[in-house]
Amino acid sequence: MATKGVFSDAQQREIQNAPFNVRKGLAGGMLHTSQKYCAVLAGGVLLVGEGPVILADGESLLALAPDEGGHVRLSITLRDEGGNLLALVQDNEWISGDATVWDMESDHQKLVVRSAANRVALNLNVKGEPAHLRAKFWHAGYMVDLRGIGIRINGVDAGQELAEGLAFAGMALDLNTEMRRVQLVPQLENALLVSEPDPLRRLTKTVEAWKRLKGEMSSSERQG
Repeated sequence: MATKGVFSDAQQREIQNAPFNVRKGLAGGMLHTSQKYCAVLAGGVLLVGEGPVILADGESLLALAPDEGGHVRLSITLRDEGGNLLALVQDNEWISGDATVWDMESDHQKLVVRSAANRVALNLNVKGEPAHLRAKFWHAGYMVDLRGIGIRINGVDAGQELAEGLAFAGMALDLNTEMRRVQLVPQLENALLVSEPDPLRRLTKTVEAWKRLKGEMSSSERQG
């Protein structure tokens, strides 16, 4: 009814702010994942950990968290170049966005957001493992581009790029616009860069490395 013009823009926003299934307790999240570890292949770069994995000036653009059963939950804040909110996903559930500036395709395991005709701003696929994400995250005139062949950050001094095939356990990509700098920061006291040419072995080794790091932190907390 929305795509056929039955609802006005104001009515669409009102419905989005209070969806019927959510009010009735019938919604369990838009995206269903069977993946029992917190990892995402972001622009061909494997990020494994819990909490924000891409930040800009302290704001989380992409975060991972486990649910009660251990399945990965993704949270995403997506804006366009002008700072307009295109989509907000919290724990696998699409929450809001401006229906006048984008087009969306979704099912239980895929989400595609376009900021304009033939202009894909986000493509998230959780059908396979790990979850695959390509996106263009805009923040204060800077763009973190998850391109499928790596991650490129436009706007920082000399630019910066992470090549496809890299894998990080317990690290977050942190953009600081005031300093015009991007750095990798540890989520825990320690973090690891995993080197492995085979994609499946790289995934296994990085997930195992994260579990070790998390286990070591839990042990130190108990001792403390």
